Amino acid sequence: MWRWSSLIILLVALPATGQLTIGDAVRRAMEANPRVASSHLDASATRQRATSAGARRWGSVDAIASWNSYDANRLLLPISLSLFANPALGMQQLPWATEQMHYGVAVQLPILDAGKITESSRSARASAAGAEDSALQTEDDIALSVRTTFRNALALKHALAAADAHVAALDRDLQDADLRLGVGSWAPLDAEKVRFAAAGAKAERAGILAQLRATEALLGSLMGERVPEGGYVLAEESADEDPPSGATARHDLLAAKKLADAASHRELQAKKEFGPEVGAAFLFQQHRASGIRAMDTHDFTLSIRLPLFDGGARLSALRDARDARLAAQERVRAKELEIAAQTADAEAKVEAARAQLEAGTAQRKLGSEVARVEKLKLDQGVGRIEDYLTARANELRGETAYWQALYAVRNARDYQDYVAGRRLAHE
Repeated sequence: MWRWSSLIILLVALPATGQLTIGDAVRRAMEANPRVASSHLDASATRQRATSAGARRWGSVDAIASWNSYDANRLLLPISLSLFANPALGMQQLPWATEQMHYGVAVQLPILDAGKITESSRSARASAAGAEDSALQTEDDIALSVRTTFRNALALKHALAAADAHVAALDRDLQDADLRLGVGSWAPLDAEKVRFAAAGAKAERAGILAQLRATEALLGSLMGERVPEGGYVLAEESADEDPPSGATARHDLLAAKKLADAASHRELQAKKEFGPEVGAAFLFQQHRASGIRAMDTHDFTLSIRLPLFDGGARLSALRDARDARLAAQERVRAKELEIAAQTADAEAKVEAARAQLEAGTAQRKLGSEVARVEKLKLDQGVGRIEDYLTARANELRGETAYWQALYAVRNARDYQDYVAGRRLAHE
């Protein structure tokens, strides 16, 4: 038992410099994970679209300018009665030019649109709010994956330490076997059994190491970085580790509800497409040409538009918007059912993990004690090599099972917090 204790103490007591804590891993993932970054960029893009949709109600002001070169003289500005200062000169007095410059300001203002801009803006704002909740849910998804993967890596590190001790013990047993074989106290078959067990232990250690490297690679990808040379030095969770937030909000459910709200506003917008529109426009221009004094024009337009016929396009758009709204509402209901199922699953996982930890603790204790007894029996010449090797293998299984069960309990509690909507991502 002392071998396991010394190895575990050595693993836990590694220098703090360069150690990666579970909280640090989550924070690094929040800063560098591509999925987290892209979700926040998507949320930012939808906020800008919402701002753009709402800004339409203020109309537009544009500076305009054009330069024209014609094949023959043309009027510099639209003809009007005020241009005929001298009726006797007729058309000759009008401003004719082949090269013309026009510039000015155009103002457009929607006065009445039956509420289309308002509903479009509300829909865009609801979509933006849903995108923000989706980004927060992505953070929680990644945080849960990081914490689970971190603990899986820790369990594998403990399993690797146990496998190292197992291999070292069998190597010593193999040396003893060679000595006993030399003095004739052991049969060659017994020595071969030890040699086979040592080879199997080394192969098992290689398998654990491969799993650890793959788990560290996954952890590195979640944190948005490459695994350092030699892997990570992982710190055990401390008692003062940041707990999950007490706030309970499933952001994926909130996002689904806000997207359903956005779909409702889009349906209202489609209904309002059947209403009239009233708009105003003002245009001020200055016209210039060589040899002609600058001339100004301005006009004001009030326009009314009443939809009459479009081949059924607006009606189809309304049906499309209605079906989209119903689909969004069904997604909300599906998410609520999913959360209810996850809640029951999380409770079952916690109970199962606790039972697994209790069994793993007993297996660890029993495996260590049986291995110790079988070793004593073997040294005293009353034990069987098969029983001893089996006990050694069971000791390794018990040590591995204990650490796996310990971290399984913590992961199950994290999953329970995740399902309940308590934030796992550090603010």
